[in-house]
Amino acid sequence: MDGKVSVTSRSTPRRAKGFQAGVRIGRFVLPSNGGRQPDRVAPSEGRRRSRHRTVLNSVRSGQATTIRLVAERPATGVEVRPVLPADISKLSESLARAFYDDPVSRYLFPEDHRRIKRLERYFRFQIRTMFLPRGEAWTTPSLDAASLWVPPNQWPPSMAEGVSQLPVVVILGRRTGRALRLMQVLESHHPRVPHFYLGTVGTDPAVQRKGYGSALLRVVLSRCDNESIPSYLESSKQENLAFYHEHGYEIVEEVLVPRTETKLWLMWREPGGG
Repeated sequence: MDGKVSVTSRSTPRRAKGFQAGVRIGRFVLPSNGGRQPDRVAPSEGRRRSRHRTVLNSVRSGQATTIRLVAERPATGVEVRPVLPADISKLSESLARAFYDDPVSRYLFPEDHRRIKRLERYFRFQIRTMFLPRGEAWTTPSLDAASLWVPPNQWPPSMAEGVSQLPVVVILGRRTGRALRLMQVLESHHPRVPHFYLGTVGTDPAVQRKGYGSALLRVVLSRCDNESIPSYLESSKQENLAFYHEHGYEIVEEVLVPRTETKLWLMWREPGGG
């Protein structure tokens, strides 16, 4: 490979009519203060009601924000709840095991014997500085799985802002350049329209196939349906595409990780899609 990015465009699925090229950080969200995404699309009057009650309500008064957090049990029967600060360490260990063999993890952290520890540090940093204060993070009572989201009203930081933070550079080490190239690709294809971005969903391999992933998606996607908000993700594993499709996501584009043959699938979900 010569470092150029190969892109395969598909005919945009009917559900993905709102998908547009834009600026957005990729799967590995590098936290920082940055610009904000445009205001959320107003809900449609005729949109069907959600199957589940809203579990995260924010009441804003001036600059202060009070969050009421309630555990939820989606249709899967699996209980999920918001991540708390005390959960970060153990949850990061679970996510590191979940993403140990992920192609993007191998690209960023190619040394097998160091990958777990580097991923643990990376997830701890992400959850503590990005997803808890500015996004949404959901987990199970056993802390074996998590989904990490960026909501429509929290436009993420730019690539330069994120990578300029010393902790990120320390964690990535000599692979900082690889991360920059990857984020340039993902930023250039990220949609501009307001949406919920699924940054990460993962389950410890020891407890996979128990419905944790579905429950952790549905707790947010049910709100997307109720409030007429689309959602977006990048998948780095072909075997996960059917799982996302079951939840209403459609492939809108395929890209290659720079200087590799590793493919990423960009997926979009219209409200009511699953």
